[in-house]
Amino acid sequence: MNRPMIVGVFVSAGLALFTTGLFMIGNRHETFARHIELYTEFPNLSGITQGAKVQVAGMDAGQVIGVEIPDSPPAKFRVKVRISEKLHGLVRADSVVTIGTEGVVGNRFLAISAGTARAPVAARRHG
Repeated sequence: MNRPMIVGVFVSAGLALFTTGLFMIGNRHETFARHIELYTEFPNLSGITQGAKVQVAGMDAGQVIGVEIPDSPPAKFRVKVRISEKLHGLVRADSVVTIGTEGVVGNRFLAISAGTARAPVAARRHG
């Protein structure tokens, strides 16, 4: 084999590995999946920050993508979450959102309970 061919094979193999790795990481974080955005409100965040995990009915569903700080003490923190569109049908108008703690480490996450069949699906929120 001549030198340019060896370099070409090496570059092609490296590019293939990089592309495979990119898709594996993207799929793990559901980067390429369809998502919806919803809002919830809390009087106290109890350690929830942007990037915190969100679960729907115990299944990893997405993450917190924003927190709006209230203007006054009686107002509530408004939390914007992004969840997988596949799980949207489980999130109903009567679903309850609670703040949970992961194991011994103590990372905080939002847990959204599955609503009842008689309640309407939670509406997508804008703004």
